[in-house]
Amino acid sequence: MEYTITKKKIKNFILRIYPDLTIAVSAPLSATSKDIENFVLSKKEWIEKTLEKLKKLKDDSIKILGKKVEKKVIQSDLERISLTDRNIFI
Repeated sequence: MEYTITKKKIKNFILRIYPDLTIAVSAPLSATSKDIENFVLSKKEWIEKTLEKLKKLKDDSIKILGKKVEKKVIQSDLERISLTDRNIFI
């Protein structure tokens, strides 16, 4: 598992997973490499679950009634979901 490390003037570790599936760890200035590795290993299960969820969200198609349709997320003032032959608008 690859991740970037940034040491900052903070007290606690911070773990972020971005929509592009990159992982970033912010660590206190006093943290050793072993401390950082232990922290990431302690969060391994959560990281794997979160990465899996994000991968599913990135998939642009879903099946509705056995038919594959392309998912499109659009910004609108209306709160609704619209389904056409080939697309579902959320």
